[in-house]
Formats: sequence, structure tokens, C-alpha cells
Amino acid sequence: MRLEDIPDGKKVFIDSNIFTYLLVEDSRYIKSVNSFLKRIEQGKIIGFFNLTVFDETFFNFIKAKVIGMYGAKREGFNDLYKRNPDILSEISPEPVLKIFQIDNLNLITLIRLSLVTKFSRKYSLLPADAINLAVMKTHNLINLASNDSDFERIDWINLYKPSKKE
Repeated sequence: MRLEDIPDGKKVFIDSNIFTYLLVEDSRYIKSVNSFLKRIEQGKIIGFFNLTVFDETFFNFIKAKVIGMYGAKREGFNDLYKRNPDILSEISPEPVLKIFQIDNLNLITLIRLSLVTKFSRKYSLLPADAINLAVMKTHNLINLASNDSDFERIDWINLYKPSKKE
């Protein structure tokens, strides 16, 4: 299903790739994710995220900015950062903070840790995805906005993906 298919009034957990597409202005998905986040801001949908999503989004934003500023390759980011950690001071966190402060977007911190390892094994998920799924289960959230195909293996969620630019 597409982000556009989420009915008004629904609660939706949002994965980091949705925020990242907007922050890095990914031309394939920006229209879809921008429209989705505007619906949250307008109160038509209630959005949720956790610190894992914030961490991944902030990291992706930093990495994209550093790569763009220094012409580095994605695989060379870690070496570039380790040689010159001061490059992070050149990147303003404001765009990331702004997006996570939109109205009707809520930070969730409570999680049942036993679910993380259970979901990692049961659904063959890496830790960050298992954490997100455990947060969803802990808070009875069944709707997920993500472009991560790993979540297609989860039978108890409704996965909504951004539409590609036509």
C-alpha cells in the first residue's frame, strides 16, 4: 500500500527512510513523503517515532551532507569523518530538529526489550528494525510508514510505502 492510502484518523509509526527522503530531497519520493508529513502536521494522521528512528535519520542526514560537501563516496564516509571529526560542526542540525518537531508527531520511549530479540530472530530483522517493531507492538501500533521491504515479512502490520515520482 502507498502512504497516500493511509486513512485519516490512523496512528502510524514512521521509519527513518521516510524522514531521510525529505531531508536529502530524494527526487524519487519527496512528493509522496512531503504530502504524508503534511497530513500529520494537519492532524489527519497521528505519527510516532522513537530514538532509533531519530538516530538513523540524523546519521543519514549528516552522511549525505558530508558526502555532498566533500565529494566523498558513501563507503568513504567513515574514514573521512575519523580523519576530520570537525566536519560535523559544519552541518546544521536544524533541518532534522524541525522535521521531528512537527505537530502530531510523537516520540515514543517505552519499549519491551524482550520483544526486540524475539522479533529479530522470528522475522530475521536487524536490531534497528526489530526495535521499531517492538515499539509498535508495545504501543499497539499496526500501521507503518516505511520503504524497507524487510517489513513485508511481518503479517500483523499494515506497511505503507512512499510512491515513486512518475
